[in-house]
Amino acid sequence: MTLNVRRDLVHYPYLEDFIEWAKNIKGYSFSGIKNDQIMVPENPSIQLETLGAVPYILQEIQNDKPIIDKIIEDLNFIGYPVESVTSIGVPQMGIQNLFMVSLKETDLQCKTEQGLMSQGMYRALCLTVLFEYLLAKVTSGTVIIDDLGEGLDFERSTKLTKFLLNKNISSKFQVIITSNDRFLINTVDMKNINFLTRKGHIVKAANYSNNKKLFDKYLLSGLNNFDLLQSGIKNSKN
Repeated sequence: MTLNVRRDLVHYPYLEDFIEWAKNIKGYSFSGIKNDQIMVPENPSIQLETLGAVPYILQEIQNDKPIIDKIIEDLNFIGYPVESVTSIGVPQMGIQNLFMVSLKETDLQCKTEQGLMSQGMYRALCLTVLFEYLLAKVTSGTVIIDDLGEGLDFERSTKLTKFLLNKNISSKFQVIITSNDRFLINTVDMKNINFLTRKGHIVKAANYSNNKKLFDKYLLSGLNNFDLLQSGIKNSKN
């Protein structure tokens, strides 16, 4: 690939947009982190590469009141009433600057440290911290989230999805969510869904752009989004 060897603004100026876009792509596994695991980052540059590094992001911004206030507001919206969120040091022989998350729930007198949180709460917290950080510090890019809602109940999973979609509308971030969860898929506007089906090594996509007639007809049926998978979309023609 010539692009990997030489970037030519004169002959290929249009490629610069793709290069900048690729630099700001971040992918996260929502189900891939656990509250009982404390990550030890090798260097600060990987803080944005995994949700497991969120305690270190929080350590960086915990004195930035506007961002912290937004994180608390987000968590309350999702269904976790909290008063404060912070990063605290973990005493560990031989390891310096090891951190974990701690928060104060509104209806509890004591603080809840990372190891005592539910998996769902910790994952939701990590995602809100990361997203508010990106909005404040990076400002634009593409965020891919796999298995969103894993470990959350229906109500919180739905609210977390709405939170991300609302942030997407009001920012310069593109949010791509991958999931096979019925409740989550039913939360999203049908026109924003890309259904992927696989047969062997062949993957086909069906969405509003390449199946407009089918989608418009289905929208009039009053059925939910997930049931479209059972209505013949696998055999639909693009």
